[in-house]
Amino acid sequence: MKVKAKYFREIEYVEVKDLPQEQQLLLSHYKEADYIKILIEDKVVGPCLQYSQYELWYNSLRIPKMSEEVRQQSHPVSQLLVNKL
Repeated sequence: MKVKAKYFREIEYVEVKDLPQEQQLLLSHYKEADYIKILIEDKVVGPCLQYSQYELWYNSLRIPKMSEEVRQQSHPVSQLLVNKL
């Protein structure tokens, strides 16, 4: 499930701790993640990802899954024609 962005001033971000457990685990192996920390009311919040980077990462996970779902649901024409003639 895709997490909604949080906003602070002009920063659109997600906190890693707010992600589902599975995403946190997968993200820990994502070497290109540029984690940031944000100072909000004298409190450091982080690690966070800018939302644009989170979306790119999330979509890179979804595309292979969606392709696999399509492959599982699609049938060769020969299978579709069996018992139809």
